Amino acid sequence: MKYKSAVKEAAASADLIFNDDLYEKLYRKDNAAFWKDWRKRFCSRNLKPTNILNGCSGDGNIRQEFTRYFKSVLTPNSAQGDNKYKLKVDDFVNSPCDQSAPKVDITVMQVCVHERKNDRAARYDGICNEHVKYGGAQLLVHLCLLFNAVTVHSFVPADFFALA
Repeated sequence: MKYKSAVKEAAASADLIFNDDLYEKLYRKDNAAFWKDWRKRFCSRNLKPTNILNGCSGDGNIRQEFTRYFKSVLTPNSAQGDNKYKLKVDDFVNSPCDQSAPKVDITVMQVCVHERKNDRAARYDGICNEHVKYGGAQLLVHLCLLFNAVTVHSFVPADFFALA
């Protein structure tokens, strides 16, 4: 039992050291060293294709097994499916908008903001999740106004696209 826990502890320690090392390289903005270590750890070049899959061997047979599997799992939209989704979108776009009832209220905004994870890097605008989480009730009110204006006017500001 002690041996197993010692092995687990050593593996966890090695992971922490590796993570700390990656963090330091990011902190120093040494992108080349960061990606070199990343690839060494996570991008194995020693991957070998299988010779047998579901009892079939040979490239052609294995290819047929993949084809059979993915045909059963993935089905593209049919013309009727595309038309069904088009009608749903058209109904939504053409439906009258009730401007008196906001679509995003303060409780919804509080839940969404509370679910944001801490310790995430800031985006290009320099805003971290913590800024929004601890911004107070006034910020949440303004965010509600912003998102309701986006839905009422069907207009998304260009800066929103830079966040993607």
